[in-house]
Amino acid sequence: MQVKHGCGAEFAVGEDMLGQKVPCPQCGQLADIPPMDLTRPVENPEVVGAMERFQKDQSRPNLRAMMESVMKGTYLIGANIIARGAPEGKPGQLSWTSLRKGDEIQIVTVTNDADQKLLVLFTDWRQLNAWKAGFSGLVSPAKDALGFASSNGHDGVVINPGGPSLELDREQVGLLLSGQLPPP
Repeated sequence: MQVKHGCGAEFAVGEDMLGQKVPCPQCGQLADIPPMDLTRPVENPEVVGAMERFQKDQSRPNLRAMMESVMKGTYLIGANIIARGAPEGKPGQLSWTSLRKGDEIQIVTVTNDADQKLLVLFTDWRQLNAWKAGFSGLVSPAKDALGFASSNGHDGVVINPGGPSLELDREQVGLLLSGQLPPP
């Protein structure tokens, strides 16, 4: 992954350096490396495949494989971004906007049949747009997304609510965050 430092230097870092501080080769100051490569599209074919396999065969090995896959994923947290005074792009056109003071980020939640508030996560942009066009997504590794749900009063998460979906309750989220996986 290429990193651009504040001094203007550009340098490559390996995946093992993501989320760490490394010295800039030009000025020597520490550079914060993002926890993920934001130049790569958010795609989770392994997660989607594991979810589909588990829906067809709800065996313990498939459950464990699905949960392992879920924890390795990078997700889009459904969001509605209200930018005050930020330039707007044309519909259907990719645009990048920096958030400014006063902008709002509204996190998307849904309520399930048991009246539980669930954080909405998506495995890719296609899933997000197929569910409800017009929303945006905040890119997040699984541990951070699940941690956000756990620490902000959500009763769980739902991945790809437009289907095929996976719903995890608060207890399951807690077990995943603590590193506990179902036995094989």
